[in-house]
Amino acid sequence: MNFFLNLLINALILVFAIVSFFYHNYDYGWEIYFFKEISFFLPAVIFVIWVFKSYSRLKKLNIFKSQEGYKLSKSGWKKAIFNETLPFYFYIPLAIMLLTYVNHTSLFFVLLLLIILENIFFLMLGRNSFKILITSQSIIIAHNRQHLIFWSNVKSISFQYGGAMVILKNNKQFYISDLDFLNFNKWKDDIKSQALTKEIYLED
Repeated sequence: MNFFLNLLINALILVFAIVSFFYHNYDYGWEIYFFKEISFFLPAVIFVIWVFKSYSRLKKLNIFKSQEGYKLSKSGWKKAIFNETLPFYFYIPLAIMLLTYVNHTSLFFVLLLLIILENIFFLMLGRNSFKILITSQSIIIAHNRQHLIFWSNVKSISFQYGGAMVILKNNKQFYISDLDFLNFNKWKDDIKSQALTKEIYLED
């Protein structure tokens, strides 16, 4: 869900950037007379989606925080930072250019700033909370990209790729690197133990 919401937010930001470009460069023949309305409505829609996404992942993080699991490694932490801050390389130049050259984009600039600050806050909050949890019902990957994998949906698991490749019955795949979380051999044994009790096909 959060992945879809994040994708939607980025798509709407890109749409606003394209519309702003043609509004500023009206000599292309695209005169957008209602840009002022767009500059309020589109950021408002993005804001609502962003609030829902932020609340959802912070709520999940708070739930997982108190549960026992295998914590994120230094390598996993670096990967989480990279994944979470990657959009900044698009957001920051875009925000500066729009604020500098295009009228009526102050609200959009503030929105991008809020998104950036929330991403940083989420990373700081999750530094000691990101982990992988293996329970009798599911595998929970709780880092910057949260995944809940129910055993009832798992078709097979392979440990032949330097980690765990979890393949679902709908053929969707989740790869968990052996370097992402501490004590790989221990959480590998936990996954194998649960999979065997549920008669899930294993490759080792």
